[in-house]
Amino acid sequence: MTPAAALRRRHLTDRAGLERIEAQCRFADGLGADGKILAQQARERASAVLAGGDVAAAVAAAEAVLDPLAATAKTFTVHAVGHAHIDMNWMWGWHETVAITCDTVRTVLKLMDEFPAFRFGQSQASVYRILEQHAPDLLHGVRAKIAAGQWEVLAAHWVEGDRNVPSGEGIVRQLVETRSYVAQLLGLSPADVPVDWSPDTFGHAASIPAISVGGGTPYLYCCRTGTTDRPAVFWWRGPDGSRVLVNREIAWYQESWYAGMPMPSAIAKHALDFQRRTELKDWMMVYGVGDHGGGPTRRDLRLIEEMTRWPVFPRIIPGRVGEFFRLLERDGARWPEVASELNVEFTGCYTSQSVIKRGNRRGEALCLSAETADAIAGRIAGRAPGDLRESWRKVLFGHFHDILPGSGVTLTREYQSALYQDVQAEAGQIRQQSLAAITAQLDTSFGGTLASSGASNLPAALTGLGTGSGSGRLDGDLSVGSQVGDGPRPMVVVNPSAWERREVVTCTVWDGDGDDDRHPGKRAWTAVLPDGTRLAPQQVGQGRSWSHDFVKLAVPVTVPALGWATVALIEGEPAATPPTTAGASIVRQQDGGHGQVQHRADGSWSLVNEHLSVRIDRVTGGLASIIDRATGAELIAGPCGVLEIIQERPGTMTAWLCGDADAPLPLHIDKVELIEEGPLQVAARVQLSRNATQLTATWRLASGSRQIDLTVEAKWREIGTKDGGVPRLQLSLPTALVEASGRYETPHGAVRRPAEGRVMPAVRWAAVDGKRPQGPGSLVALTQGQHAFDLRPDGTLIVHLLRSSWDPDPLPEVADHVLRLALVPCSALPSDADCLRWAMAHDQPVAVIPATVHPGRLPSSATLLTADDAAVVVVAVRRTSDGLVVRLLNTAAERTSALSVDPLLGRIVAARSADLLQRPQSDLTVTGQQISIALGGFAIATVLITLA
Repeated sequence: MTPAAALRRRHLTDRAGLERIEAQCRFADGLGADGKILAQQARERASAVLAGGDVAAAVAAAEAVLDPLAATAKTFTVHAVGHAHIDMNWMWGWHETVAITCDTVRTVLKLMDEFPAFRFGQSQASVYRILEQHAPDLLHGVRAKIAAGQWEVLAAHWVEGDRNVPSGEGIVRQLVETRSYVAQLLGLSPADVPVDWSPDTFGHAASIPAISVGGGTPYLYCCRTGTTDRPAVFWWRGPDGSRVLVNREIAWYQESWYAGMPMPSAIAKHALDFQRRTELKDWMMVYGVGDHGGGPTRRDLRLIEEMTRWPVFPRIIPGRVGEFFRLLERDGARWPEVASELNVEFTGCYTSQSVIKRGNRRGEALCLSAETADAIAGRIAGRAPGDLRESWRKVLFGHFHDILPGSGVTLTREYQSALYQDVQAEAGQIRQQSLAAITAQLDTSFGGTLASSGASNLPAALTGLGTGSGSGRLDGDLSVGSQVGDGPRPMVVVNPSAWERREVVTCTVWDGDGDDDRHPGKRAWTAVLPDGTRLAPQQVGQGRSWSHDFVKLAVPVTVPALGWATVALIEGEPAATPPTTAGASIVRQQDGGHGQVQHRADGSWSLVNEHLSVRIDRVTGGLASIIDRATGAELIAGPCGVLEIIQERPGTMTAWLCGDADAPLPLHIDKVELIEEGPLQVAARVQLSRNATQLTATWRLASGSRQIDLTVEAKWREIGTKDGGVPRLQLSLPTALVEASGRYETPHGAVRRPAEGRVMPAVRWAAVDGKRPQGPGSLVALTQGQHAFDLRPDGTLIVHLLRSSWDPDPLPEVADHVLRLALVPCSALPSDADCLRWAMAHDQPVAVIPATVHPGRLPSSATLLTADDAAVVVVAVRRTSDGLVVRLLNTAAERTSALSVDPLLGRIVAARSADLLQRPQSDLTVTGQQISIALGGFAIATVLITLA
């Protein structure tokens, strides 16, 4: 050994000895008055001995002074759990995440061979999926260490995901998919993995306990809970009464785990702090290099072995997370209860990298609607099951707490965006083909046949094949390509929701092979219902796509719950036929009008239907007024719905943190024009600009609707900089409400929050509730991938749309964006169930499928499944091998509800309640085709239905 090496070793040995003295003295400081005295004496004695340069002698001298405390010290136990915090694609791409995971696991397995007492816990099913796909030899080693008791699986979720932005059903699927995968891959049941391991998740919605308990995770380990003054151990109760036991880590980030080694002085400090907070002398120490993986090192394990021999220091034993929670649970009566959300953290993360948030919203909605279509097609058409597992896994991967919140780099955004394209292709085709299978069973000949129409002399088999192939697929929408190019054009409208929907839908008609070579937009069209009623559609667009011409026709329809309606479009003027409620029916006003435009003397316009009069503000591009036509009440404090660009002042961590904002920057109104003038829907378009940024806002009001749709097309060219700050696009919604408060959708729930000017999260809807001179009222905002809401004390709601943060992704938003929102002004307070149904309908539009003319064995209109209680919402329907699984959300107090199932889906043989993992619980009462189910207040319920 060289003199330099010997000197370095001596230096390290001396430093370790000094740390040993100080750590034990710090621990003694916390053992009462006598401990403080002895600790001071030990420090003085050690200092005196150190004057002679002998560190080992100083250690012995200090420990001799502290010896009276040795027995007390050993009554404390530190449960040492090794862990590697592996961020999925945070500051790097997927290739690096795979390398991090494999390197980490390889290191841990080697250390387990070298240190048989070493215990390690690893979360995230995505980690094990990486091993399965890329390193099966390492997976084999993990299985062996699981069997030996050294490796603890902490993967109850696919990733350590966000808990505010995903839908409730999205978080449920984290549990459902992971439980199934872990059982198949590792042979572990939910009882073997009882911990929700979410240390770095950016806050937790109030409704999470119900999901956790229903998914078999009664324990939660976390760090970020909105504030640091939460108890170290507490029961967290959700609105439905479900409780999870929470261990909030008191020592993290550079002190105990997450990014470093087990430091002796920190262990002394936190073991005592935990005892002070909980009166327990047991503390779980999680250690190991994290973020970029790594986990415990040989240095860490040798240090732990050494600390176990220190006489005046806690016992350190190999720990397991599940065992530590069971230890906490034995003292369950002593823990306080928290019955609120654990928020907020990092408010910028509700908007940053908006393309990921919109991709997640589309992905979740598409997977759910594809499941519903697949279930119906399986029951009524015998279609083989579609496999949505990979689509769901790609969506679930995007829930990771640095991906969905938008706190990743450019590679993060690009990779996840590519996964969403896969989802749109995979789940989109399952949905499309399932709907086609349903359509094939229906009688669509009521509008006439090609021969009877006299439209063409060509054989029916040769007409129209391939027109518009793939059109309409943007954002995962259904293809509107047609296999009929002439004669009657049947359209089947399928409702993915378990409640009736009355809407104006858009049907696309393509050019044909017949004798009439005019553009379809130059022809007259009639909508024919199965009962013979003829209605006049409204032309809302026309164009040309890949050598084929098309026209878009708006048609009013009433689509039964979880069912379908049919309409045929034929050439010719409609006859005057009384309205009907059968099949697809028009929604008419009481005064005989439809959607219409009122031209005002000042040059402005009002979009009017039977419920609302909406005046466009030509100065701001927003809404000057919304009048409830039934009461005459003004529902907003205009101008409302104004697009604003503001500049957040310079700061740090711009993806995570919203900065203070200056006044809105000036926007130029380039053009305001009417683009649709009724009779079924009316629309105005506003074009605005600032420098290179161009914004187009389209306001639309349909006949019969209380919902005002807003589509924002943003050619966003604003760039954030360190010195200039962060540009932000937002929607300003002043209301006419006083004593305002907010209601916000949480995952499978809702929460009320005060109007105090804080940015708060919501999933798909937020409501401003308050008072008007005429009584209570509300303004509900519906969004698709916009999650940041700021409710001011004056009742103004600000919705954040885009943020040009500059770190860690320097250009997260410079692109062309299409944002879809809606407003529902209300003269009374809508229920949570109302708001949820509006949001789900906004998220999952009815599907319009171009069909061919054919007879069928099924009726042209059908209701397949309904819930009879207005407070109970069906949120998901999936197929099983022998029937259906239906998820219900009770948005109100305890009640008994009934599910009605149409015989078209099959005869009910049995029905059972189940947990969220579909594990049966109890038999339910079945009367004919109706199932009765008792629901606790605000409960999430699962019903397994066996059908013949």
